[in-house]
Amino acid sequence: MGIVNLPLLPLIIFNIALGVFVLFQNKKSLVNQSFSAFIFSTSFWMLSNFFIDNLKDPFWLILWTKIAFASSVFVALFFYYFALSFRGTLTYPLKALFLLRTSFVALSVVVISFTNLVVQNVTLENNLANVITGPAHTFYIIIFLGYILLTFYHLFKSYRQGNPLKKLQLKYFMLGTLVTIVFVSIVNFIIPAILGTWALTTYTPYFTSIMFVSISYAIVRHRLLDIEVIIRRSLVYSTLLAILIGMYSLLVFGLNRVFLPGATSSFPRVTDIIAIIVVAFTVDPLRRVIENATDKVFFKGRYNAEETINRLSESLVSDIDLTHLVKEIKKVLTESLKVSRLSIYIKSTSEFFPTAIVNDFPKNLDAAIEKKHFITKYLDTHHEILILEEIERAVKEGNRLDPHLTEAVKSLGAIGVEIVVPLVVKGNLSGAMFLGEKRSQDIYSGADIRFLEILSHQAALSLENAKLYEEQKLYGVRLTKEVERATGDLRHANEKLKELDELKDEFMSIASHELRTPMTAIKSYVWLALHGKVQEKDPKVRTYLDRVFESSDRMIAMINDMLNVSRIETGRMKLDIVPVSVWKMAEQVKDDLKAKSAEAGVEVIIKKDTLAPLVMSDKDKLAEIFTNLIGNALKFTKKGGNVTVYAEKEGHMVNVNVTDTGVGIARENIDKLFKKYGKLNESYALTAPSTGTGLGLYITKQYLEKMGGAIGVQSTFGKGTTFTFSLPIATGKDLEKHEKPEEQPQGVILNPKLAKNLSIKKAVVKTEIGRILKR
Repeated sequence: MGIVNLPLLPLIIFNIALGVFVLFQNKKSLVNQSFSAFIFSTSFWMLSNFFIDNLKDPFWLILWTKIAFASSVFVALFFYYFALSFRGTLTYPLKALFLLRTSFVALSVVVISFTNLVVQNVTLENNLANVITGPAHTFYIIIFLGYILLTFYHLFKSYRQGNPLKKLQLKYFMLGTLVTIVFVSIVNFIIPAILGTWALTTYTPYFTSIMFVSISYAIVRHRLLDIEVIIRRSLVYSTLLAILIGMYSLLVFGLNRVFLPGATSSFPRVTDIIAIIVVAFTVDPLRRVIENATDKVFFKGRYNAEETINRLSESLVSDIDLTHLVKEIKKVLTESLKVSRLSIYIKSTSEFFPTAIVNDFPKNLDAAIEKKHFITKYLDTHHEILILEEIERAVKEGNRLDPHLTEAVKSLGAIGVEIVVPLVVKGNLSGAMFLGEKRSQDIYSGADIRFLEILSHQAALSLENAKLYEEQKLYGVRLTKEVERATGDLRHANEKLKELDELKDEFMSIASHELRTPMTAIKSYVWLALHGKVQEKDPKVRTYLDRVFESSDRMIAMINDMLNVSRIETGRMKLDIVPVSVWKMAEQVKDDLKAKSAEAGVEVIIKKDTLAPLVMSDKDKLAEIFTNLIGNALKFTKKGGNVTVYAEKEGHMVNVNVTDTGVGIARENIDKLFKKYGKLNESYALTAPSTGTGLGLYITKQYLEKMGGAIGVQSTFGKGTTFTFSLPIATGKDLEKHEKPEEQPQGVILNPKLAKNLSIKKAVVKTEIGRILKR
């Protein structure tokens, strides 16, 4: 075995390993399959050359020579298929007629290679094989070079039609392969034909190392076939293994020659142990040195993904400003991946909008990403990173893909997008990043894709939080403006309402005054008519006059109520608070309402069982309070019932109760009693002979509160009602201040029925009538 051929074995092993790695990287890809077949056939051709140079038996020498010629044809054929698949001409499903047409000639040459038409004999000259060719040898050369030329034709077409990335891949691949083919052709075809010697063919397999170095460079630098990691590790560990073997050998042989020149002891010797210890301690430092060296030569743009992610995480966690976050993400992608263009889209409601801070693509990117709702529909259900080149390759290979996806990818590719990275938060799409090509024009490696996957999760969460924060701020600003606007509207409306309320009060006051004057005159003239000669005439006329008198009396009472409400609400009500006897005031009102109680058939009872101290009150207002409460009780108590008034002291207050045996009030209607116009549209109200304005109890409550008192009610529906009001007890200081409390005048009651019962003197009546007529 010639020692010159020993390095072929590790070279063959490396080539076979490369073919296996490429195949298993994507077993369904025709590009990977044809490339692996090309590598395997080349490795087999190298192995046959190894056997040719190391076998001496004529039979085996001739057989392996013919195998070498046949395998070289397979090298050319699979190289041709690789060019077709890389260009996209060879796609699934493979057509049998196409395969037969493209491989028929090559297979024919393979068959005749095992006859004497290509190789007649092989002889040994100075231990080197010398081939005696047959008549078909020239035909063999033409077919071989024909396949090579066709291959380069398709590769050149792919180079011209490809994107910048594909051009870089093919540039190094074509250069290394062309140099290899040229050297192999010179040594295997031209030199034997001119000089008639095959001695240099021993070195032919080594020329393939030029091709494999260029292929490896294209793989590493430009992600040809995407096996960068495998190549990097292979380079590192194969170099490390070679250095360690050499170091161990030098140490052992050197130490043995110095310290054990004549030793014949078996393993392990002292020198072996020393060498092992040295190797063990130098493995890891050597590995780091080799990794740094290979990174500088082959991986100049390589970055530490773990450190970059950790650094980015610290920035994203410590910041919640959307603008800062987007800038930081762009900075990381620009520095680590050397991204030339970047656009980040963020989801808002159901639509996606580009961030104005980072949007390096032209405006027609919006149209491209919305092709058949690409983002909102496809990415919403497919959260994996999209590599446009792989999708285009899959389409060329005949794989069936979503038509909307292929259409969108075509549009995105035309703009310059190479990678689409979905941003997903809790299973929901929140945005997407669109990456252009690298500034170095390298392809995105598998490590880059894994880096983008990790980065996308952190970026998506941070951007989502920042977006929510921005929305919250905008919502707060918008809410503040809306509140300010609404407050302004309310303030304006309130001012308008106040103006309207003042106008209403003014109108009510003026109208009440203007109405009361003619109503008083009408009432007076009707009274004169009733007590004049009319009463001696037609009874019907008298009945009508009685009704007119009572109606005018009610109208005046209603007008007085409205005047009182107007005075209360405008603050024009004046109170003269003096010590007053509750019993005297109750008796006075009882006398005033005697005719009304007699007419209703209801007895008014004043119970003076307990001593009731004087209270602080306005006399007129207290009389009006008693009149309202007792009058209501009479109105809603059936004939034969009674109204009872009694008082009791409780602390610093006197509680006065007005209890009737009337129809009572339903619980749900009690809250309406003390409200303005709080009339009840139920049986309680319908039992009254006449309805009022609903202001009496409201006025009563307002009077009592102004005088420091309160009012409440208790009622059982169908059994009766008790109104209880309270007033503060007059103290010693109050009594000293008002030593002689003024007695309340009885007043003149113009109701004819009350006039009869009270026996008002005629002169007094005439005097009062005269006073009224003068108003």
